Amino acid sequence: EIATDKQRMREAFADHCHEVTPHHTRVEDDSIESIDAVEEKVGYPVIVKPANLASSLLIQRCDTAEQLQAALTKAFIAIETLYQESDRHEEPALIVEQMLEGELYSVDTYIANDGAMWHCPPVAYVTGQSIGIDDFFLYRRSAPVSLELVDWLACRRAVEQGIAAIGLRATTAHVELCKTRDGWKIIEIGPRVGRYRIEMYRDVYGIAHSDNDVRVRLGQEPEVIAEAHASCAVYSIYPAAEGILERIERFDAVHELP
Repeated sequence: EIATDKQRMREAFADHCHEVTPHHTRVEDDSIESIDAVEEKVGYPVIVKPANLASSLLIQRCDTAEQLQAALTKAFIAIETLYQESDRHEEPALIVEQMLEGELYSVDTYIANDGAMWHCPPVAYVTGQSIGIDDFFLYRRSAPVSLELVDWLACRRAVEQGIAAIGLRATTAHVELCKTRDGWKIIEIGPRVGRYRIEMYRDVYGIAHSDNDVRVRLGQEPEVIAEAHASCAVYSIYPAAEGILERIERFDAVHELP
């Protein structure tokens, strides 16, 4: 439950490893009092996000009180319908948190029943916002990643602290992080394998990600490979208007690339 509720997750981080979590607060409405509370506890810029939804739904960046109030008003109008469509049974809730500036990555980590952990290599992220689109969907996931050893060790420490704070066991965790000037900050931890990771880890490293996910649930040690033998990028492309995909031109040219 903690790993699927961003508010409870942030509270667990604050209690056990506050240095890896951004400032945040929960908001109940779009009132002036709520705006004032955000300014006092978080400060701008901020991110508005639902506590229980995935796929960047309703996530918005706000740099001013006016933008925040407009974002909250819009979100509270849409949130109940989105929870129903996503088959979420929790009470709809919004949290507002510090906007993190830095490089985005993710790590899939296997966790044994006794808390031992094995980390898959990191995957780099590019969001829609970073390429000029007003949305926070993940535009590109890519591997391998060039991280200095000291950065990779600090990243792994943040991952381990966050997982321990939540208390996950005998599962795979998908951890999204931001490398900021103040160190590694955890965006969220999901109790699952990451999207496209089965294919990415297989093609880049030869890691049997799905098999490993089963192994840690059975009490067996997973097999992790750190050396890359290929490169891979996965793109998510969303058109500005709804329509029907009719054709892909020059697709043969993609297969001719080195």
